[in-house]
Amino acid sequence: MVKNGIILLLMLIFVPGTARAANLYLKDGGIIACILAKQQGETVYVLVNKFTEIELDKSEVAIKKTFKGKKSIGTYHGHKKRAGHYR
Repeated sequence: MVKNGIILLLMLIFVPGTARAANLYLKDGGIIACILAKQQGETVYVLVNKFTEIELDKSEVAIKKTFKGKKSIGTYHGHKKRAGHYR
C-alpha cells in the first residue's frame, strides 16, 4: 500500500502538467477537446494538441457557449514558442 503511494507521488512530481483541456462547442452539437482556442476576426484558431492547429469559420462555432465573453480559452505552457497564432 505504501509502495503504491510512493509511486503515485513520484509520478505527480515528475510528470509535468503542460496543458489544460478546454472544450470548443460547435453549432451542430459537436465538441472539440483542445488545448487553446482563440477568436480573431471571422476565424477561430484551435490548438488541438501540441502538433495540430485547425482553423474554423466563426459561423461553425457556438461562440457564446464556448468563450463566455472571452477572446480565448485554455492554457498552454510550452517550453518553446510556437509559430502561428499562439505567440
